[in-house]
Amino acid sequence: ELVDFAAEGRKRVKDQLYVIDETFMAEPAKFKYIWLKSGETVKVETLENIELKQIYKNAEDNDKEEYENNKHSNSRPRIKPLVAKTISIRENQGGVTYKDLFGDYLRTAKKINITDPFIRQPYQIDNLVDFIQMVKDVTTVQDTVSIHLSTQNDDDEKVAEIIDSFNDLADELLPMGIEFTYDFKADHDRLIKTDTGWTIALGRGLDIYEKFSRFSLSRCNQKNRRCKAFNVSINKTEE
Repeated sequence: ELVDFAAEGRKRVKDQLYVIDETFMAEPAKFKYIWLKSGETVKVETLENIELKQIYKNAEDNDKEEYENNKHSNSRPRIKPLVAKTISIRENQGGVTYKDLFGDYLRTAKKINITDPFIRQPYQIDNLVDFIQMVKDVTTVQDTVSIHLSTQNDDDEKVAEIIDSFNDLADELLPMGIEFTYDFKADHDRLIKTDTGWTIALGRGLDIYEKFSRFSLSRCNQKNRRCKAFNVSINKTEE
């Protein structure tokens, strides 16, 4: 942790030097260290560079030609094929949305099953609504999309209220081409499964954001929110 903190601070200085004078890229500094226990090479990155997806990485890889091509190219990026991957999000990282995390894997799905035992508090139901809105935005399916939620509720006094909320949501979604169903049989796993074979394991479920004020731009746009630390693993079941 101390090495990461110190190296990230130093890298922030070098990144600003690249902005001030691009000739520094001719001899870029490489911020890496080896974890002796595993032999893993760890590349240090600043939080703002992760969020803004800057092109400093090309300078560190000493690939000046690629850097120049990316800098001046106006061509549209090619659509990348969907592949299994693991995404790691850092504490306090911003600019992260459900769509960016796994929207591409839900575009062609007709059936989506969500298992998250912690959809019970109002803000957690808000997360569910945000997820369903994202599915509605990205789907290319012409027919009805089925979304099923498996969750838990240990508070008997709240069950009726939550059922009312879910039923109201289901009634609203049906005319929009989304069939929403639910049950209270979730286990401890937090994941999303699609009928296209993709399984998205959610370390924190849909609850990935730090708390924010009701009267905040963060409520309107996920990109304005700060994240808790979590991992997402996306894999496909072989047919």
